Amino acid sequence: MEIGFIILSHQNPGLLRRLILRLNHSFGDPPIVCHHDFHQTTLNKESFPSNVRFVPEPVRTRWGHITVVRAVLLALRQLYDWKAPDWFVHLSGSDYPIKGGDGIHSELLCSPYDAYLDYRPIEYGTLPKEKRDSAFELGFRRPFWTRVAYDRYVARRIPYLWINRKAKLCTRRFPLRHPVLTSPRPFKKLTCFAGDAWMSGRRRCAELLLSPDNEIQALLDHYADRVVPEESFFHTVLCNAPGLKLCNDNKRYEDWTAGELHPKTLGLEDLPKLISSGQHFARKFSDLHDPRVLDELDRVI
Repeated sequence: MEIGFIILSHQNPGLLRRLILRLNHSFGDPPIVCHHDFHQTTLNKESFPSNVRFVPEPVRTRWGHITVVRAVLLALRQLYDWKAPDWFVHLSGSDYPIKGGDGIHSELLCSPYDAYLDYRPIEYGTLPKEKRDSAFELGFRRPFWTRVAYDRYVARRIPYLWINRKAKLCTRRFPLRHPVLTSPRPFKKLTCFAGDAWMSGRRRCAELLLSPDNEIQALLDHYADRVVPEESFFHTVLCNAPGLKLCNDNKRYEDWTAGELHPKTLGLEDLPKLISSGQHFARKFSDLHDPRVLDELDRVI
């Protein structure tokens, strides 16, 4: 069984190279395709191992923009045009394995699932009634997040002008949530799903995501002007596909206890939780924040 990797990166070439060397050591030089945004940070391709290919015409990515989805699809297409791995693993340049390659390989080899993906349905009837919650330590599983996702991906958004604290005129969008008022497509036939963007999937899942099917194209069109579409597009495609068996756990360790919009940067103090979590990968790391945790992970796994 072969596992391939797609990696999205836009900064810190040193950390990206370290991740790739770790993957090579753990998985025996697997096929790796990297979509690196050279518009944001340059790197020397020649300094990377020969089993790594870079997307030749990368898109200029922006946070929370459809370009992130397109970058993933470009990397996935190149991986399956080049090789046909049984599984693909989707990583960022700030991810790192926290379990040995043999353990991950064995788990995927015997897996009854087609994909490991964090997901939940985003439907009007299940939206929480309270305006806010403070359970940020639950990350994507905090109850109020489904309301945030509904406003992002399903609600019809009406623009209006707003004066911010700096007395500058800006545009905001008011969400119309009731199904009678929302745009019927593409969720007239499909259920919207959303969750953490990172995933692992079998070849069949890659083929679905890369399909030229009109329904896939309609979804891409819908998400083109939606915020953070990578946290819903892939989920909606896979969760609506008949016959797929999905595990609602993407095998990623993240720590949301900092109460911010992004998971905390992990350090040496987090090592016991990382090792005992049973997950395959963790994010996010920074060699500028605490390189000791990566050194210790190399030693332990």
